[in-house]
Amino acid sequence: LKQRIEKLESSSSGADNVQPLSTDLIPKNGFYVQGDIGGQYRQLAGEDGDTATYFDSGFYGSAGLGYRLSKAFRLSAEYTNQSADAKQVSADYGTGNALNGVPLPGLGSIRLNQYTLNAYYDAPGFGYKKRIRPFVGLGVGTQSSTLVGISNTYAAPAGLYANGTAWAPIVTFQAGAAFVVNKNTEIYTSAKYALGSELLFRNTDFGNILPQSSRNWSISGGVRYTF
Repeated sequence: LKQRIEKLESSSSGADNVQPLSTDLIPKNGFYVQGDIGGQYRQLAGEDGDTATYFDSGFYGSAGLGYRLSKAFRLSAEYTNQSADAKQVSADYGTGNALNGVPLPGLGSIRLNQYTLNAYYDAPGFGYKKRIRPFVGLGVGTQSSTLVGISNTYAAPAGLYANGTAWAPIVTFQAGAAFVVNKNTEIYTSAKYALGSELLFRNTDFGNILPQSSRNWSISGGVRYTF
């Protein structure tokens, strides 16, 4: 009887030391695909001088293939398109023209196609089952900038338009939050700042154009699926 009592006490003590299984919902590791869509605002693109383009708010879309290394770190390769119409365009029309450097209603659009490699840090989650997970990311890569009929209401009647494509390095900074639907699926929203270096468009109707940089702010929402 004494041995049976000691066995029961030992079993009870062991049960007290059992740790409950975690109820946190964490995305699985492995390959994933993602896509998001939203809007973007581009700061003016201009040179040292009279040439500058001001933009309307525009389109943002991105798709990526990535790999989650752990619950905190992941890597991805992403393609992004950012497109915006010209709102105002100022230009250098030659010596003595009173409209040199004056922003006038613009025509045409500019498309940015961006290709980046990205690293992300996913912070510990919070809320029910810690499903809400903030994240930050850094990306580096290259972009093509394509001018499509850039002009203004003064230059267009004279047949002056800027067309062409230029390539330049780019760096991106991103922050947002994801909601973990299940171990395979997340929905997320993010804000991104993309900074491209100096571009050179050769032999346009306005001559060679050398914008100092491209600077875009975007807000988007999307879905990520891990296989």
